[in-house]
Amino acid sequence: MRTKPAFSLTAWLTLLVVCTVLPLLLLAGAALFQISQT
Repeated sequence: MRTKPAFSLTAWLTLLVVCTVLPLLLLAGAALFQISQT
């Protein structure tokens, strides 16, 4: 039952990175937008 464990690990790491980086990028973008508005 060895069905590419490396792929699943990579998929989990990618999902974790996306879930952690995406909100930070959204917050940073919102902050920069607020700063540029003033």
